[in-house]
Amino acid sequence: MVQREWMVQRVGSGEPKVEEGVAMKLRVLRWRARRRVVTSCAACVILLFGFSAQAAVVSGSTLVLDFGLTPPIGTGQSPDPAVISVVGDTQLGLPAGLFATTQALPASLFTGVPSISGFSAVVSNASGTFQAGAGPGGGFGGALQLNGYAAINILQLFPVTIPLNIVGAGGTVMWGAGAVSGTVTGSQWTTGNAVITGVTQATPGGGVVNTISLAGSNGRVGGVGPIALVTPVRVSTNVLGDFGGFAIMTFWTPEPGTALLMGCGVLGFALMGARKQGRKR
Repeated sequence: MVQREWMVQRVGSGEPKVEEGVAMKLRVLRWRARRRVVTSCAACVILLFGFSAQAAVVSGSTLVLDFGLTPPIGTGQSPDPAVISVVGDTQLGLPAGLFATTQALPASLFTGVPSISGFSAVVSNASGTFQAGAGPGGGFGGALQLNGYAAINILQLFPVTIPLNIVGAGGTVMWGAGAVSGTVTGSQWTTGNAVITGVTQATPGGGVVNTISLAGSNGRVGGVGPIALVTPVRVSTNVLGDFGGFAIMTFWTPEPGTALLMGCGVLGFALMGARKQGRKR
């Protein structure tokens, strides 16, 4: 019978001596078992903390841009459905490109609209995270920048392009075309009350108001339910005065997935199997 090389040791006169090969093999097996346990525990810790932000699938979300002097434009989410991250009622993360649209409104919509004869927009969203108390006025909200621009034809003479990168992010940017110029001021998103002051806005009844507002809403419980976030947009011009509008984002956040429970269950079975295998060995 041929002895395995790792089980024999030749000493002195060349006679084979059976070493503690079995004991060595047991030590290796125990070390491997301990390594599996440590690796599994580390993976469980990663699951526990990494999946504190759990994945949820949303569908039917909408984004609407209403700048006051122009008819509103809107778009649904793309792709639909899409995956977002949810941490209970405290945090909500949206991926980039959840909303994306290119629209040009027909001229027939501008009948009776003073000074403006055309409106188009190219819009998409960057990624962003909303948190409890982070929105203006203490509402649920935060920064999520809109990328793109709005093109407005003023007085049928001045086609101007207004950048939208401050919408949802905050700040002020200048724009201009020929004799027409102005600024756009944006803010972050909130479920609270978004207010714009110092504007000259006509009302449907023929009056004029200097302050406009729009409130969002948050009906989520345990991270599940409807939510509407708003952000104010103020446009100042040297020919049309100051006017304002809002961007509105609405969606329903469903119950997060069960990835954490599934992952821990798989790890539990793996640990049980490793333990039984160690006992047999």
